[in-house]
Amino acid sequence: MLLKKIGITLIVLACVVVLASFAGRKMIESSPVYQAAIAEIDNKFGNSSSKLMIPMFRTFKFSEGTYSGRANFILCRSQGACYQINAEKNNGQWALTAHDES
Repeated sequence: MLLKKIGITLIVLACVVVLASFAGRKMIESSPVYQAAIAEIDNKFGNSSSKLMIPMFRTFKFSEGTYSGRANFILCRSQGACYQINAEKNNGQWALTAHDES
């Protein structure tokens, strides 16, 4: 009986983690900083032919208000090249930097 309760608890916890990760990725992908990050990577590193995406289960931080915000996340290409994005919003404008992780 105890093992069954522990198993159910672990399954529910895993579902919550997957749901939170999915919701966070969608929140970032709907933000203007996501499109700005893709453009910055394409300009700085080239190779715009492959799609950039936020990998599942990678850590990210994202908060956005009307005039301020902060975003730290990773974008990866399908070939495996990844880029760290650090962005800060001041007075309604995003300023970001992209660093090659590979």
